[in-house]
Amino acid sequence: MSDMPTNQPSQPAHRKPLRVGSESNPKDVAGAIANTIRLDGAVDVHAIGAQAVNQAVKSIIIAIDFLHQRGGIEVVVVPSFIKLDVGDTQKTAICFAVDWVSGERVD
Repeated sequence: MSDMPTNQPSQPAHRKPLRVGSESNPKDVAGAIANTIRLDGAVDVHAIGAQAVNQAVKSIIIAIDFLHQRGGIEVVVVPSFIKLDVGDTQKTAICFAVDWVSGERVD
């Protein structure tokens, strides 16, 4: 038997990637993260470069706070390195895997 709440969305077979750039607005990205978590239960946030990673981290923190305050939704974030195709080359990026772990769904 699972500890997961029954109102939690099922994990998607393919996680939605959300790319964050150095000029991304953290509040806008946080809204996208929160909405995707509510709908799909998970999202991968990708960033290439120090400033983009900074914007991604701020966005995730804002989303975590929002989800917790507006429904007690708790998430876990796991960072990792990934390779992304950019044009004809591959670049190393940071991937923040954000997953819903507990809490009530608020519609």
